[in-house]
Amino acid sequence: MTRVVAGNPTRGSVLTIDVLTGTERDLVLDDQAPVAEIGAVWSPDARRVAVTRSLGTRTGDRFVYEASDIWIAGADGHAPRRLTRTEDGFSPVWTRDGHAIAFTHMMVPTRSTSTGIPSSTSAIWLLPVDGGGETRITEPPTGSIDRAGSFSPDGSSLAFTRCDTTRPYAPVRTPNPCAVLVTRTDGSDLHPLASRAQDPEWSPDGDTIVYASDRAQTGVMSTGEDETGYTMDLYRIRADGSAATNITNTPKLSETEPRISPGGLLLAYTQRNSDDFDRQVAIANVDATCPQQLKPDTPTDTSDWYSAPAWRPGSSASEQPRSCGPL
Repeated sequence: MTRVVAGNPTRGSVLTIDVLTGTERDLVLDDQAPVAEIGAVWSPDARRVAVTRSLGTRTGDRFVYEASDIWIAGADGHAPRRLTRTEDGFSPVWTRDGHAIAFTHMMVPTRSTSTGIPSSTSAIWLLPVDGGGETRITEPPTGSIDRAGSFSPDGSSLAFTRCDTTRPYAPVRTPNPCAVLVTRTDGSDLHPLASRAQDPEWSPDGDTIVYASDRAQTGVMSTGEDETGYTMDLYRIRADGSAATNITNTPKLSETEPRISPGGLLLAYTQRNSDDFDRQVAIANVDATCPQQLKPDTPTDTSDWYSAPAWRPGSSASEQPRSCGPL
């Protein structure tokens, strides 16, 4: 998961935690590049990681945006290699065979001539990790950003998030401008799965997908200095789009970024209080029962944020359902 350290500027790093023993270790890429890690995902064989690294801010037309690229490295951080060099790559997801990474090309935002809002049209691309050219997977509408979520267990389909960045600012409570869609890896058979939704995660058996959505409007949270939105709950839906079920239903908390354990018994996700911007990673049973913060605030540590959980693939023999008590 990602640890964000408060400061000016904030700094991100990758922290690994053994959920059984609580042992912590910082995953440090050994090239000592002056950049911040803002997310990491394991390859299917657990031998490599793909990391989004912030390259600092860039200035656009009266706004500032973040430049980033993707690196891959050994599981211990050794031998890092820069995979993209366009300063617009982020949100990597490994294919099931580990041969390629799906990621977003975040095109430089531009201001709309009609609304003046900075927006970007950004697609998902597929890039072989050991050499080869990029292949475009999605064709988003103008002003939409696509972000890869999870490949189906057989590797034939990709569930992803598409967000509309063209909506004008309004001093009212606004619904989530994103939706979850599914496509074949060649871009065919594109179809919507859920509206007002994001962060899809396919179950290991391929039958269901877990995602985050604010459609229940169970609570209200701050989304900016003078903006509010609805808290997010986690939902489970059948892969065919039927039987969507709210599995968290927490008015005072907002849950996003669900990740299912390799054995399919546990669920990790990012949790945020509705009245502040502090984020923590929680772990629960796959049906969201018995949740517990993995890295809770302490009296001496209340400023760091934790988000973007990712399970390390491997044997699921040690997985056990959680009881409703401390980790």
